[in-house]
Amino acid sequence: MSRRTSAPSRTTPQTRIPPRCQPAADELPRSDNGLWGEGQAQTALFGSVAQSSSPVITKLSYWAVMLSNLASLYFAYILYFKLNDFCIVCVSIYIVNILCFILTNLKLRKVVAASAKKAN
Repeated sequence: MSRRTSAPSRTTPQTRIPPRCQPAADELPRSDNGLWGEGQAQTALFGSVAQSSSPVITKLSYWAVMLSNLASLYFAYILYFKLNDFCIVCVSIYIVNILCFILTNLKLRKVVAASAKKAN
């Protein structure tokens, strides 16, 4: 019995490596979600620990927390609609970000009212 060792026939499909997928125009630039998550965490940290009664610092804090919440919306979209998954840690971070936004919004209103009262 002899083994037949011949080249593969022409009807055998060739294995092709697909070209690298390009990001869609509506997506953020390609990078790890961990990098974006770290930026979101740093923004939330800055926004939530600013303990100044200065209107400028409070407004910066407000916008940092707002940016952090927008990033949380993006991550929630990826988690639920792209990955079809549920992460209790991620959802708890989203809840904490919402609470930081509410508290920062209250603080901003209080500081703006106090500065308006001081100006009069």
